[in-house]
Amino acid sequence: MRQSTALERRIDAAAHRLLRNAPDRGIRSTLVEVAVFVLKQTWACVFGAALLAAIVAVRLWYPDDAALARNDFLTIAAVAIQVVMVAARLETGRELWVIVAFHVTGTVMEVFKTDVGSWAYAADGVLRIAGVPLFRPRRREQDRFLRPRPDPDASARPHRGAARRPHRAKSGHLADSG
Repeated sequence: MRQSTALERRIDAAAHRLLRNAPDRGIRSTLVEVAVFVLKQTWACVFGAALLAAIVAVRLWYPDDAALARNDFLTIAAVAIQVVMVAARLETGRELWVIVAFHVTGTVMEVFKTDVGSWAYAADGVLRIAGVPLFRPRRREQDRFLRPRPDPDASARPHRGAARRPHRAKSGHLADSG
């Protein structure tokens, strides 16, 4: 049986009450179904909405010269939101462990990707594991935060396939590049 919080049980009871009293067909039935769906989805988005509010607030008002990097502040904010949700019994301990397992898995994959040279993160912030910030910016902000790791041998070797393809000399005739 799924463990749920007291608030989730109240939401579920209200949803069942609404659905039990709703007609089988018609516009009222559809509106009740939509209301129950919206209520449950809103509840599922509480953490995401709180973190989004923190991200927007940091983007608008966080000072550029602050001693704590933005990513580190957002990491602390995310943990604080999670602590409040667990302390207020808005989330169960089981849900917390699922979230922790998800983030550990994601961090291990990020560490691997940076270790093999797929990308590197900018040096701002101190809350990192093996060079990976605990709060990682979205890929959309790639130009500002992520940069491909330079390949030191790239200039020493020819372009992939360059030796196999003939190229045109200045005269327009094919010349052997090999």
